[in-house]
Amino acid sequence: MAETTTLHPLQTNTWVKASWMVNTAGLEVIAFEVAEGHNGCIETSQALPNLKIVLVNKALGRSAAEDNSTIERCLLAQFGNPNL
Repeated sequence: MAETTTLHPLQTNTWVKASWMVNTAGLEVIAFEVAEGHNGCIETSQALPNLKIVLVNKALGRSAAEDNSTIERCLLAQFGNPNL
């Protein structure tokens, strides 16, 4: 039997023109921009410009083995780091 992937919207905003979807089977966020003349995946949040989607995905991956407060501390420590 084939495995199905379910995507759920996390965030949609008319003023940002971007959406985040989560792949619940793979614990992965997919962020994309919907704009005139351009549609596609984005690597950095438009609402939080220093937040890279890869960092969100790393936190989701860690959520199975670590508690939320540990993950939150790690995210807060890394949020302003442009080298991530």
